[in-house]
Amino acid sequence: MGRANMEQNAMTTFCRVCHSRIRFDAHPDLFDIVTCPECDEAFEVVGLSPIQLDWPSDFGDDDKWSDADNDDGRFDGQGKVPSSS
Repeated sequence: MGRANMEQNAMTTFCRVCHSRIRFDAHPDLFDIVTCPECDEAFEVVGLSPIQLDWPSDFGDDDKWSDADNDDGRFDGQGKVPSSS
């Protein structure tokens, strides 16, 4: 297999939803977000050689798991619900 063929293969991957080929004009960086041109599903680049995609992680969404989710006050903060006796 020639170098041009290897580079072409390294610059493509497949959508995890619709299995369409996703082509890259430039080599992506880890954690780049890409969108499938066929189904518009967004993915995060999690591997570079070969290029691998996964669904994006939401590390920046700190509000997702807050104390506001425990409005009844029964959660003791250590993973236990105090007994009511």
